[in-house]
Amino acid sequence: MLRTKARLLNERTISFQPSPRFLRASRQKAGYVRGIGERIRDGSFRLPSVADDPVEARERLMTLSGIGPWTASCYLLFVLGEPDVWPDGDRALQVAIAAVLDLAHPPTTREAVAIASSWSPHRSTAARMLWHDYLGGRDYMIDPAAGFL
Repeated sequence: MLRTKARLLNERTISFQPSPRFLRASRQKAGYVRGIGERIRDGSFRLPSVADDPVEARERLMTLSGIGPWTASCYLLFVLGEPDVWPDGDRALQVAIAAVLDLAHPPTTREAVAIASSWSPHRSTAARMLWHDYLGGRDYMIDPAAGFL
């Protein structure tokens, strides 16, 4: 019974066709979302799971239109809970690194990757802590009225 309900929920969720306005995204990004949903629904793409090798999962995600290295890394970090992922090129992380390490300027993407390599195998935790700091640290409060985003 529970499996049947879960399957129906997944089919309804995947077949949902949100408008760009609903997604708060451009038409192009909404098209990417629809395309990904269609590939999942028709079985031509299987979302990576915790059991998958993270490097292979990241590469497989990046075969989808609209999914680049940053998005694939964030999927591994937030959805799969991978402990050692660094989202290359994230500007907020670069700004937070500069603040935390008292640097005169935010590091470049390459410099941030080099700095973050010293935090391996806990780069995901470091990224979460740096994002928190970037958003205001201890003073950061989620506004429930702001919605999901």
